[in-house]
Amino acid sequence: DEEAVKASLRGEVKAELDESIKRARSQLMNITKLYLPDLAREIMQISRIMHHLTTYADLSKEYLKDLLNIVQGSPSGGSVLFKLGRLLEAGKVGDQPADRGIGREIVDTFAHFKDVRTLNFNERTAAAKKSLDEALEDFHAYHHAGDTWEDQASTLSSKERLQKGHAIYKEVFDNLFEEWHHGNLTEGGLADKAKAIVRELPKNISTDYWPSALRTKVPELLAMTNLQYCIYHSGASFIHFEKAVKDGELEEEVSTSNVLKKAHEIQVISQLHLLAYDSPGNQTSLKSRLMQIRTGEGKSIVLGSLSNMLAVLGLRVRVITISNDLASRDFKDFKGVFDLFGVRDMIRYSTIQDFSEDLVEANGNTRKLVVDMFDGALA
Repeated sequence: DEEAVKASLRGEVKAELDESIKRARSQLMNITKLYLPDLAREIMQISRIMHHLTTYADLSKEYLKDLLNIVQGSPSGGSVLFKLGRLLEAGKVGDQPADRGIGREIVDTFAHFKDVRTLNFNERTAAAKKSLDEALEDFHAYHHAGDTWEDQASTLSSKERLQKGHAIYKEVFDNLFEEWHHGNLTEGGLADKAKAIVRELPKNISTDYWPSALRTKVPELLAMTNLQYCIYHSGASFIHFEKAVKDGELEEEVSTSNVLKKAHEIQVISQLHLLAYDSPGNQTSLKSRLMQIRTGEGKSIVLGSLSNMLAVLGLRVRVITISNDLASRDFKDFKGVFDLFGVRDMIRYSTIQDFSEDLVEANGNTRKLVVDMFDGALA
């Protein structure tokens, strides 16, 4: 009958998956004689089942996850996974028309290949990334005063302040990175340094009270937050690949810096501007700062770092996104950083709908709330 046929087919698929795992285990028994294309073919065989036989997609996905875990746990497993990911991403595994797409899907799906994803992204975007001068030339921010809008960040004084802030940021970031690299700074140590700075700042910081004494410390605090994100997501990988290249485990030339997940120039100057570093000395408010950042220029990292820094200063933060999936993804990306700084409970990610419903429930007058939101009058 039908159920018997289904059971029989599932048994055959499972048997094929078991054989792939068995062959892969055998290959990994002697890592020094491992022939990478053979292992890659076993991964592709399981992935084809996952891709083409959707009825067994969940089953084959679990098998593939188990296989990648086995590779990861083997001697030099990190380097083997990296090489496998590069082969799969480049479409060099398999000879069927769909195999190239399947290979990239594997790299995009499984956490085992996160370093490959970061490195590929950094390599692909290296040519497109702008220098600081190019970023400032393309950078425009408008200050709303009454009925007028002033192109604030296009003024020479604003750009000079952003350049100065970026120089301070880069010096602090690079020095602390080297301190961490040489084992003289822990992840928790970064949070401790930031909190020590905050303790010396004026009290009762708020969006209405954003004094110059705080603004002078913005680049330093921002560097600590962004470095924490970088180390949390890619520090261990950086150390691993540095050693792997030195030991000759990676035959191809790998720029270990490309494994680092860190903020680029556009993100840094956007953060400096949103934190009012480039504002004239007489401006002491952080309200009504609205920015447009182009697709692909890293809004999630900008918002996550800003949220962490504001929370460290004692402010409660609400991050608004367009969907629950996006809110969950972005919060998860920074959750480890928030925990290290001890501010997770002060930051909430949600959709615009949830935010609107919370405001209406608290205040009631929808029309006035909309006007107040754009006027910067919401508490």
